[in-house]
Amino acid sequence: METQMLESTKTEVENAVNRAFELARLLSQSSFRLFLALGDYFEIFESTNESPYVIENVDDIRYDTNRIKFLTRYLHNHYETGGFSYQDANGIDCITIELMIYSQMWESDFFLKTLARLASLAIGEKYLWNPFEKETLEKKELSNWTWVHRRIIHPLINKGVALGNLINECYCPNLRHSFAHSIYEISEQSKEINYFGFNRPEQKRKRLFYPQKSYSLSFSDFQVKFLKSAHLSYYMNTLLNQYRYLELNKLHSIEKIELPNGHTVGIKVIQEFGINKFIFE
Repeated sequence: METQMLESTKTEVENAVNRAFELARLLSQSSFRLFLALGDYFEIFESTNESPYVIENVDDIRYDTNRIKFLTRYLHNHYETGGFSYQDANGIDCITIELMIYSQMWESDFFLKTLARLASLAIGEKYLWNPFEKETLEKKELSNWTWVHRRIIHPLINKGVALGNLINECYCPNLRHSFAHSIYEISEQSKEINYFGFNRPEQKRKRLFYPQKSYSLSFSDFQVKFLKSAHLSYYMNTLLNQYRYLELNKLHSIEKIELPNGHTVGIKVIQEFGINKFIFE
């Protein structure tokens, strides 16, 4: 990929993510603070005296840290200094590594939850405490294709938010599935990735012993999908941390929210052991 095209790709991704964050912030300040405070729902607390509604679920960030660090290093080493193309055996190895990064990215719970919550807020809908909730769309019961399209892509596209079209261009579940099950081929001769998948990507996930449909993706087209996905993951994580930092500097400020159970609580910024954090009050 040429340097000019690489810069254009980064600009497209950053503009789409910036706009989604801006919409989320403008449409609901309280829900946006909840988004920045990493509000989450713990089903394990449902049958206890503890509230299942929590904030500062930093475990999500901690579990995703290694993926983000490796992604950042890889992008810096291969793309930061200019264009990069898949040449000779080393280039084929890079495609394999990028397939791994791509597949892991679109399986990351924190990445998908953040996208789903951002999408909901950017179109003026409620905060998704549990994007995988059983009552509506349970990730484990639906194919990833169905969940991502229903929860993220379609709502954004229907409201004219550019992030939806961007994700629609990036996301290819059959490519991820083929790599995970090692039913793909990288052809140096035709410069294509040949992979397999479902005839109907919305059907419930099944293990494929006999691939049902074949697909081909040129090296250059895959590189676009990879780089848009990679920069989406990197930049969304960066912007989330930047907004969190700004909000956490508003010491002692309180934003009232109503929980789904009808209780009203405040999200407050306090300092504990020299570190600012969000708490319920």
